[in-house]
Amino acid sequence: MQELNKAETKAPIFGLKEWLSFLPLFITYILLGFYAIFRSNPLIAFGYLAYVVVFYVVGTSYIFCAKCPHYGQRCSYIFAGLLARRLFKQRYGKCSSFERTYPVVVLLSLFMIPLLFVVDNLFYLLALLVLIVVMFGIVKPFIVCATCQYSQCFGKALSNKVKK
Repeated sequence: MQELNKAETKAPIFGLKEWLSFLPLFITYILLGFYAIFRSNPLIAFGYLAYVVVFYVVGTSYIFCAKCPHYGQRCSYIFAGLLARRLFKQRYGKCSSFERTYPVVVLLSLFMIPLLFVVDNLFYLLALLVLIVVMFGIVKPFIVCATCQYSQCFGKALSNKVKK
């Protein structure tokens, strides 16, 4: 049974196109969001970075990436997928509801927190919103998720709805 599960999780490696199409946008959003928060409250800005590291990278690596068929490869979850291989053994089996929705909730809050600090600044608000639309309206559904083999991914299900 264990061998069957291992065989089921083999997936093609994401190419640089998929990785690099999302990575610069994601990093730009985090840095711009950090700066926008920092202008208002430096302590909260560093708390935001801690949130990114702890909940996104470590939590997503274990809860989501350790069960993914792309385990240990570069992917749209960027460093979380690569860290999963270094930090956690690969896990097998179906994902629980929590495991399917956790990365979406974490990413949603990761993107919403900076928006709370730029509501009064049209430039930053538009810049952050454009980055979100490009990442999740174009790059994820048409480039990244189109390559992904993780059928239990809630993000992939949403990307498929965006494409329709």
